[in-house]
Amino acid sequence: MRHYRHLGVTHVALWTLATLGMALPATAQRGGNGNGNGTPAPTPEELVRSGNAAFDQQRYTAAAQLYQQALEATPGLPFDQTAVVYLNLAHTRYRLEQWQRAIDAYSRSNADDAMQLIAQCHLQLGNADEASSALRNVLVRFPDRADVREQLAQIESSRGLHREAITLLRKLLELRPNDAKLHRSLARELLTVDRLTEGLDALETSWRLGNRTAEVARLIGDLYLQQDMPLEAATYYRRYLSVAGDPSAEDHFRAGYAYYQGEEYRSAKEMFAEAIARDPSYARGLFYLGNIAASEGDTERAMTEYAAALEHNPQLRDAHEAVARLHLEQERYPEAAQAYASALETGANSFSIHYNRVVAVARSGERAAAIAALKEALHAHPDRSELLGLLALLPDAPPGSR
Repeated sequence: MRHYRHLGVTHVALWTLATLGMALPATAQRGGNGNGNGTPAPTPEELVRSGNAAFDQQRYTAAAQLYQQALEATPGLPFDQTAVVYLNLAHTRYRLEQWQRAIDAYSRSNADDAMQLIAQCHLQLGNADEASSALRNVLVRFPDRADVREQLAQIESSRGLHREAITLLRKLLELRPNDAKLHRSLARELLTVDRLTEGLDALETSWRLGNRTAEVARLIGDLYLQQDMPLEAATYYRRYLSVAGDPSAEDHFRAGYAYYQGEEYRSAKEMFAEAIARDPSYARGLFYLGNIAASEGDTERAMTEYAAALEHNPQLRDAHEAVARLHLEQERYPEAAQAYASALETGANSFSIHYNRVVAVARSGERAAAIAALKEALHAHPDRSELLGLLALLPDAPPGSR
């Protein structure tokens, strides 16, 4: 559920008729015709004062009744005075959470802030469209009201009108260019409509202006990684680690992966090692340490890391495939065939795994197993004619066989 910034009545100025310097008609001051038992009926002014007192005492139901009586009194109040009492009544209905009745009263008050408060009532009723319309009317009269523009942007976002929200936020930034949170809000809207470069710029501006939260740092890192800028991503992931309260193994792995993609293997190893220090069973960290060892030509260490990764997560198909690839490169064909089979058992179904498995089985000299593997590969990838070229690798049939 989206929460809106509250525009409600935090401090209600209850107006009295005397405050406005408005004199009541003489008949009203005398109390009219009385209440039937010889006691003069309270004047509308007295009813308003009693309503104000009840409001101050948080007796909102009583206040509403008194304001209503003042409005229904005969003779009635002059128009300007009536508008003031309707505003007081509206504030009271608001406090009673009688949203529709508050809207009706605000509509008759002619107060400058009435439309803004009507919008808040509509939000409480779940009427986002009506709230949006009300706030737009406010901006027509008061175009410099930044708080209204900011809430309208939030409402438009909730209605899925992200481009309208972006326009509103950009206008606000003309007035408040150094508002870090406003840049963060703009970034959120831009990213929602896949304007990634602009969203990234807005986030970085927010960071520079002081919104240096862990959330912002990680999001910037994620965006840089999406745009194939891994070292920039790594920079922000490190910043995330510096401001996060208790970074997890996953957090360190994320930084390590960015360094790995940028071929900064020394920094990557540091991050992966830290991930494993925080969680010794963190299989992906072990797997990537194996990849780095393999890239450095240390096959034995790579195999050790892959084995450790698979011990903690036997379903890690990338590790099975990496083991198979190393065996295949070293012409250990039976071991390679078994590792490729293990990868397929995890649910992998890529063409390369099927292809290399057929090669490994065929070069192991197992004709029947190679034929079975080839049939399985053709069933999984019937459109890949390259598989038919592997027929030449099949071992010769033994003498006397059909």
